[in-house]
Amino acid sequence: NEISWDEVDRWVISKLEAGGKTVIVTPTMIGPSTQVVFQKFLSAHPGATWIQYDEVSASGIRDAHMDLFGAAVIPGYHFDRAGYILSFDADFLGTWIAPVEFARDYASTREVSTAHPRMSKHVQIESALSMTGSNADERIPVTPAESALILGNIYNRIAAATGNPAISVPPSVKDIDTIVSDLLANKGSSLVLSGSNDPEIQKLVAGINYMLGNYGTTLDMERTIQVKQGNDRQFQDFVSSLDRGEVDNLFLINVNPIYSLGGFEAIKKAGFTAYIGSSLNETAEACQLICPDHHYLEAWGDAEPVKGSFSLQQPCIHPLFNSRSYQDSLIIWAGGLQRSFEDLVRYLWEDKIAPPESRGDRDWWAKTLQAGFFESDAAPVSSTLSFKAPEVELRPVESEMSLTLYTPVGLNDGRHGNNPWLHELPDPVSKVCWDNYLSVSPADAEKRGLQDEMVVSIDGVEVPVLIQPGQADGTVSLALGYGRTLAGQGGENLGVN
Repeated sequence: NEISWDEVDRWVISKLEAGGKTVIVTPTMIGPSTQVVFQKFLSAHPGATWIQYDEVSASGIRDAHMDLFGAAVIPGYHFDRAGYILSFDADFLGTWIAPVEFARDYASTREVSTAHPRMSKHVQIESALSMTGSNADERIPVTPAESALILGNIYNRIAAATGNPAISVPPSVKDIDTIVSDLLANKGSSLVLSGSNDPEIQKLVAGINYMLGNYGTTLDMERTIQVKQGNDRQFQDFVSSLDRGEVDNLFLINVNPIYSLGGFEAIKKAGFTAYIGSSLNETAEACQLICPDHHYLEAWGDAEPVKGSFSLQQPCIHPLFNSRSYQDSLIIWAGGLQRSFEDLVRYLWEDKIAPPESRGDRDWWAKTLQAGFFESDAAPVSSTLSFKAPEVELRPVESEMSLTLYTPVGLNDGRHGNNPWLHELPDPVSKVCWDNYLSVSPADAEKRGLQDEMVVSIDGVEVPVLIQPGQADGTVSLALGYGRTLAGQGGENLGVN
């Protein structure tokens, strides 16, 4: 049933004023002005909780840095300063964290110039052949269990060379002598990465970088990366609370857990559910109230993707339909704020983000809005980095066949699944489009009698096979982002979830 915005506001405010537990779930919000809106809403409704949920999470990196350094951050990665790059399943040229930034910095070290008289060396250890792996100087295909053993043994060798305690780990199945010697030869100018979301793995990665002196050079703990702020444990606690019937009002803003979790039955136990987003999806369909959000080309906004680097977003067109920005909705539901989100963005930039000498200067605002970005001169100051050696015991589980899931370059987590151009975009490695598929190594395909396009079943999910040279023996891989059941005419029922 279609209702007016006035009816929406009366309904929502009555629910909020009735009391009970209120939870808002959003993706990571990197806009300073948007964060102010959420804080105002939380202040107006004491006891309400705001949870950031990344459908493809990097919580493991933040958890590891919290445990080792006391700061739940993703450090800045400076590929342009790295003479040696060792990556474990991190597709940093394709989809990992900030690939546009990383690709540009990486490219600057891959050709000899006055600024870079020596080309960097890049070693990629991975299971599935990625775009990053296909650009590496040396690529080592391994199973996830073998990857963990290699990492653990590299950690122990670096620890022994730098006078640090070792961890308990079985011997590596691969020769790591050259890798270790190259890392030690590039102290302070190497970079070790992992695409794993396992905090234990990320602790070892951070420990290696710390022992090699990479923090402060190739890794930046001051201008940290602000994306992927979701906390997996906090989200799991919320789901448990929801399942116990403890959530009275649930607001979901531009997230789709019913799709990304492969089901989200706990949503039925919330007293009141509202979805706010720019398009219908599987989660919106399950909510009692659906509030259409502006498309980003119709909306005001800002962002701080890296600490100290700000950008502005202004609308290119007037709203085409009867939509309203979720920030304006939260402002109304918070009550008592006599300004729109557009006014709030301008106020925050003129009075808070602007350098002290330009605060309140309308000309500064006009010029910055025209430029679209602002770089803060003063880098955020971090506390002295203190390191606590990780307490990790690696006992990887060996299996006959391992499945790895990855985000494809086109669809990523599937949120833009109704964009035909993304489906039409060929995968940069396999050149396949309009579908996901199970990548199998030639040796495993021969062993099991598999051929291209043969449909196989994995735990009840039927998926076509693609024989992919470069896939590690003993592993298969499958892309996320497919199998949407409510995405729009161009994106439904393509591939498998």
